[in-house]
Amino acid sequence: MKNALKAFLLFSAIPAIALLVSIGGIYKMDADLRASLASQVSDVSKSALDKLTVKEFLSKVDDPVLEPLRRNVSLLDIMRYASIAAIAFSGVYICMIKLFSAISRKSRAALLHLFRPAYLVTSALLAIVTIVNAALLIGAIYFGESLFIERIHVKLIFLIGAGALLGCGAVIKSLVDSFRKGSMALDGELVGEDSGIRALVSSVSEEIGAAKIDNIVAGNAMTFFATESPVRVGGSSLGGKTIYISRPLSEFLSVGELKSIVTHELGHFKGMDTEYSMKFYPIYRGLGLSIQRLAERSNGAMALALFPTRVMFSFLLESFALSESEHSRERELAADSEAVRASDPRTFSSALLKTSALLELWSSSVEKAREAPPEEGDEEALALRDFRAANKSFTGADYERMLESDVFHPFDSHPRVKDRILAAGQDPATVQESIDFAPAETASTLL
Repeated sequence: MKNALKAFLLFSAIPAIALLVSIGGIYKMDADLRASLASQVSDVSKSALDKLTVKEFLSKVDDPVLEPLRRNVSLLDIMRYASIAAIAFSGVYICMIKLFSAISRKSRAALLHLFRPAYLVTSALLAIVTIVNAALLIGAIYFGESLFIERIHVKLIFLIGAGALLGCGAVIKSLVDSFRKGSMALDGELVGEDSGIRALVSSVSEEIGAAKIDNIVAGNAMTFFATESPVRVGGSSLGGKTIYISRPLSEFLSVGELKSIVTHELGHFKGMDTEYSMKFYPIYRGLGLSIQRLAERSNGAMALALFPTRVMFSFLLESFALSESEHSRERELAADSEAVRASDPRTFSSALLKTSALLELWSSSVEKAREAPPEEGDEEALALRDFRAANKSFTGADYERMLESDVFHPFDSHPRVKDRILAAGQDPATVQESIDFAPAETASTLL
């Protein structure tokens, strides 16, 4: 509720300023008219003058000389009504997003089908609102300055108008960019058809009833993931479903542990998870990128014009973030269940905790490589060398820290390692005692 109130106040700031200026402008015109008539007309009582308004005066006097005043009064009325409409819109919009968010928390299908239209409608409306808010701000500056300080900063008004047009274009561009399927560059190489990992992936796909994987890429990145987004490998663009296998991590995993990891990733290519991965996550990530791009493009007058837009986009993302987090947890635990069935609870749990430990070691190796003198060689090569040679023994306190972490993934968020191990029916303390960083047959033999 605090976030909703904050978003409402920030989004309504410009309309509220314009509303105050429009009300104050009419009040100032009324006061100026009474003062002018009091000095020029002697046969009108003070009580009658005090009740006279500029609108009443204009309705009774038809003089072409008063046309500029009549036009300004009309513009102030339009500004007042537009300000009230903008404030009302922000309130209704926030209530609708909160309602959609509450509904989507109860059902992943609702999240899948509500987020996309909410984002589309928000983007379309905010492109219009960007112009409306800029017009209100320009009106507030023009009338505020001309009526109360009797000077006008024309350059400021021009910059805000130009910023609004550019801002509207930036909103539309961000919307288009968020739906554009860009390809992701992967550090690695395609795995051949006759490799052991290809046979393993095909076997797992058939075993759990997941969609067939089109591409297997093995590289030095410290992660495992599957994606349906286009990827680029060695200058070639690849479509379809791709799974990425980490060579360095595979050197310390057993074949069974790698199988459990592969099964988890392929578990996202089953049932609604496939639709969820294709239709929800790209747009959800696109919204985050849109906010980032708008922040990067916001400078000078455009920053002022885009401020309400960024507030509302951020509110939309925050409102659905809790739903996404809860459903993501369910998705990950469901994929974990597939991995447990395909291997066994202990192997899966060992793979989880071992990967978490190896990622922590990798972070330390990267830091050492960054601090090394340039003449010692390539930073990634230094980090990999240190990682492979590093002592793989950990204390109980080390494991406690790792259990509280989540395993890095480039697309999804994961529950804590501890929660995933417990969900697999294993005792974290027992799992850490059985971890072996030098299995008899490492997963790297499949590569």
